[in-house]
Amino acid sequence: MSTNMAAHIAPLTQRKAWKALQAHYKTVRGLHLRKLFAEDPKRGERMTLTYPILNRSRGVLWLVTGIEKVSMFVRLRDGDASIPAGRVRQDHARLLADRAAAGEINNKEGSAPEKESK
Repeated sequence: MSTNMAAHIAPLTQRKAWKALQAHYKTVRGLHLRKLFAEDPKRGERMTLTYPILNRSRGVLWLVTGIEKVSMFVRLRDGDASIPAGRVRQDHARLLADRAAAGEINNKEGSAPEKESK
């Protein structure tokens, strides 16, 4: 970069976005998540993560429940990239299903579901 170009680039701390971030920090620095959740019980009921974040995790646990989710369970298990969960790296993922989903999957694949022992 030439000396002439460098003279026209504002330092990071002088940029509008930096100043906005500083102002935001001043309003939230005293907040604690415990208080935020206490004030809004629905906070955190739904969380959105991006594929890069999910793919950097040490492990992913998929939990599938109910007979109505059988087809999605099968698609995820088979690595179907046309569903959102299918785009997450599978090499560090575990897939769990309740009896309804697992039993139906077993039936569709030709083996009987295990009987519950008493």
